[in-house]
Amino acid sequence: MKIRNTKYEIRNTNPGFTILEITVVIFIIVMGLMGILSLSNQNIQVKTINRSTVIASQLAQEGLELVRNKRDVNWLQGGDWETSSSTGSHLDILQQAKGYSYTVDAATGLIGAAPGGINDSAAKLYLNSAGFYTHAVTATSTGFSRLITVGNETAASTSVTCLVQWHNGTNTNNFTAQTVLYNWK
Repeated sequence: MKIRNTKYEIRNTNPGFTILEITVVIFIIVMGLMGILSLSNQNIQVKTINRSTVIASQLAQEGLELVRNKRDVNWLQGGDWETSSSTGSHLDILQQAKGYSYTVDAATGLIGAAPGGINDSAAKLYLNSAGFYTHAVTATSTGFSRLITVGNETAASTSVTCLVQWHNGTNTNNFTAQTVLYNWK
């Protein structure tokens, strides 16, 4: 038989957490929240990079299509594939620009002066009120620049390269698209 001395027995009538336990729990919760916030921030950054990459790839493809359009317009106007028989906005894009970098405005179709490089202000793209990218300085500035280079491979074909550059924070990103145009007519 066990005899209990209740006179001197100390009972904890208010069970609770100690400061150490609370500190550990708060630390674990804070670390979990920091991990979630870090993932959210990284997700936003990746979304921005992916969006810009998609826009850059479409702008590069558009640059190639603008040169292809100039070639086709030359044919429709009665010229050969490199030269147009008329003047105005349908310039002799392939003949004029072989080996040089230049711009073609998607909104107007005009060939711009050959800029000194992708960082030249003439290569900068702007967003107009209709939502199209243009080289017109009167539109809203974007972080994109586009440069088109026409090479000279053979008498029956020529290479076209379109470089699109944009800045994401301190990083400079480039997207390049290439094609070969043929004199198939």
